Amino acid sequence: MFMDVNGDSLPGDFWQFIQSDTSVVDVYLVTNQDPYGGPPACSPESPGLNAYTVNLYCPQSAATFSEVENKVPGMVEAYPAVATSYGLSVSYFGTETLPPGKYHLFRVKVVSDGIQGCPNLVFRPYSCFSPPGTITSFGSGCLSYRGDDVLRLYEDWFATEELGGCTDFPGRAPTVTCPAEVTVREMEPLTFPVSVFDPDCEIFSFYWRGVPEGAVFPGVGPIDAGEARGTFTWTPARGQARAYTVIFTASDYPTCFNLGCKYSDTDTTLVHVLPVNRQPVAEAGGPYTGIQDVPVAFDGSQSSDPDGDALRYLWDLGDATTATGPSPFHTYRQGGTFAVTLTVTDIADLSAQDTTAASIAGVLPARVFTKEAQPTKVTSGKRFTCFRIEPMTPPAFHLEEIVLSSIRLHYENPNCAGIDAPVDSRKSFHVADTDGNGLAELEACFGQESLAALLPCLPPGTSTIPLELRASLSSGGLIRGQFTHTFRVKTGSLDASISPNPLRPASALEFTTSTPGFVRAWLFDVHGRRVATLLDQSSFEAGDHRIQLAGLDLLGKSLPSGIYFVRLVTEHDGAEARTVTILK
Repeated sequence: MFMDVNGDSLPGDFWQFIQSDTSVVDVYLVTNQDPYGGPPACSPESPGLNAYTVNLYCPQSAATFSEVENKVPGMVEAYPAVATSYGLSVSYFGTETLPPGKYHLFRVKVVSDGIQGCPNLVFRPYSCFSPPGTITSFGSGCLSYRGDDVLRLYEDWFATEELGGCTDFPGRAPTVTCPAEVTVREMEPLTFPVSVFDPDCEIFSFYWRGVPEGAVFPGVGPIDAGEARGTFTWTPARGQARAYTVIFTASDYPTCFNLGCKYSDTDTTLVHVLPVNRQPVAEAGGPYTGIQDVPVAFDGSQSSDPDGDALRYLWDLGDATTATGPSPFHTYRQGGTFAVTLTVTDIADLSAQDTTAASIAGVLPARVFTKEAQPTKVTSGKRFTCFRIEPMTPPAFHLEEIVLSSIRLHYENPNCAGIDAPVDSRKSFHVADTDGNGLAELEACFGQESLAALLPCLPPGTSTIPLELRASLSSGGLIRGQFTHTFRVKTGSLDASISPNPLRPASALEFTTSTPGFVRAWLFDVHGRRVATLLDQSSFEAGDHRIQLAGLDLLGKSLPSGIYFVRLVTEHDGAEARTVTILK
């Protein structure tokens, strides 16, 4: 019995050549004679056929197998055809034993890869590409060497034809594969795979060099589907931090131990060992102080890692909120002392913590008002403008808790940002119930020098602006009182004005002189006739002045209702005119 590839029932003196990259291969089995016309195995009986398994192998170049077609009627697959780049395994069985003879087993399409060598096929009992446990054989209906009816190639019969496409044998070198680079820290485990692929299913030698002290590499094997695998393991000890080059080489022949050998291959892994990871150092900074509803800046930038690793920052701010980053801002919505914890974590998830505190002053409301009806002139008015500070009902604080030196006026302007004017201790801190509501107030006065800080943000003329009076409490809190106040910014050299207007018993002419000299003021009617002399002095001191307007003519009689004009002339500051209305 023998395998036949051309159907002539003869053993053949040459291989069947495959003339192109794509060939159709037919495989036959002759059971009633050996290749030379002698009796078959298990003579005197001739074996029949009830099953077959065939392993084809590519000893030269890779190929693609497809379109496997069983040609024996009544047989079905024992397992699906297994096709790899270097072999094909097929297996079929039937329900009855066919008589001795010649059988067309199967047909397969073979396509050469066209890269290395040329297509060549041989029958093998098995190869590393064959499914485990399979062997080229056929069910015969007669006794085999193992005592069953399966006649196995190279056990019960030997002769076959081979299939060929060329007569050269260029050889196929193995391929070694390992990672190009790996990184590990001291005291941490490292593993990486190493593999060798050989289409000839055998490697004469495999060796390695440069393996560090303490590392374990047992080699590779066994070969399965052309590949042998192994695992490199190592836990570097302290003091082994540096770079290591590990070289792996596989060879098909004993004389092939150099890198340029045709039948060998080498691959290299560069192992980077870093120093053992050390714990980072957390520095939360602080302690911090702040004010309710005002952002507090935290600073953990002094945290560090001895290995130079990048750090992740997580802040627990003590009020059920968190923040990230080295320098976050946070606004507390109430006063109190909060425990703040900073956790820093390195790239290996090793972390450290530091704790500090944030003392946040609470803000209590206050009522602020003034008894002065006239606008405050900046910077030419009265020396002081005073306001009254009163606790809200019920009292949230006591007047004696106010830190007097901390009292200030705050003006928030979009063009000038925030401006503060400090209290003037020369005229302040009188306590009285001036509005008769049963709650005492604390007087806080601000001098022209302090109020001048508001001047850059005030438009010329008269304007009413929102202000906030702020102060600290000895108990640790803050008070704030919001109110409005009217300011007048000088618009001319004299800054003359009449108030109230229309004329009342309290109406007066107010003006400012910069240097001593004469000052004259007259009252004219709408026809330009002078009806009264208000002021005529040859020497008048510099400063702010106020002259009462009585509404009398040159003879001391009351002026009738109407529109009048006040003309003011000074020696050094020029002249200004103002209109006044007299009502009866």
